[in-house]
Amino acid sequence: MEPGGLSTHFSNPYTFPAKLWFLVNTPEITAIIWNNIGNGILIDKALLETQVLSPTSNTLRGLSKFRGIKFLSFIRQLHHYGFRKVKPVRVTSNCVHHFFQPYFKKDHPELLSEVKRKVLLPILNFPFFLLQANTVLFCNVFKQH
Repeated sequence: MEPGGLSTHFSNPYTFPAKLWFLVNTPEITAIIWNNIGNGILIDKALLETQVLSPTSNTLRGLSKFRGIKFLSFIRQLHHYGFRKVKPVRVTSNCVHHFFQPYFKKDHPELLSEVKRKVLLPILNFPFFLLQANTVLFCNVFKQH
């Protein structure tokens, strides 16, 4: 996994951001490319499904983790790592999705360590408020030991 100098800047090459970095910096994969200024990625849904997500794709060379997953699952992973959709771009008849993540920039693999998966804390670990007929009741749901 050498495209883009990944191995020297990312401690775990098996995470989603590392794999995405590999994809966007692999010339044979045209489904995911950098935008013109290199601060976002453009994803062609149709190409992604055939080049990357298809179980029969041969373009991944060791990234079979993406094979067999659906496009929406791929997009969900982007959101989990802080990527936000910028605006849809129309290129001919295909729909291309534009995503931005402040630490995912072309020629800056040193920023990859800042691309972290959002941590979702279970609601049961927090106190919360219940509203009942104009009364606010404080309920502490912390486990009692």
